[in-house]
Amino acid sequence: MAPGPTTLQVLLVEEKDQGWTAQCLQFDISVHASTLEDVMYAFERALAGHQAVAASLGVEPFQSMPPAPERCWKLWREARRLKVEASPSFRIDHGPSITAPIPELRYRRSDAHPC
Repeated sequence: MAPGPTTLQVLLVEEKDQGWTAQCLQFDISVHASTLEDVMYAFERALAGHQAVAASLGVEPFQSMPPAPERCWKLWREARRLKVEASPSFRIDHGPSITAPIPELRYRRSDAHPC
């Protein structure tokens, strides 16, 4: 089984009075949480969970996931780069070894859900 992607583009959107959304662009994976720290954790958890399930089924991770809608890509191109120096905080301690993709992050504010 081939490993999953090593870099993912992730759009982080701070929604006015509604928390944060992290939207992956290569694969239509999106999570929401009240803080930046929590949305990053939720996103890492979603990726790790998907990779663990794929590994247990013997299939390549993300193979059946479509990319995010074009409007998300447009927001990505308009967003500013964000540097976050943190290692993945969510780990699966059993099963096959899973390499966590490295997120390339961009940030923007929004009055409504972005994608």
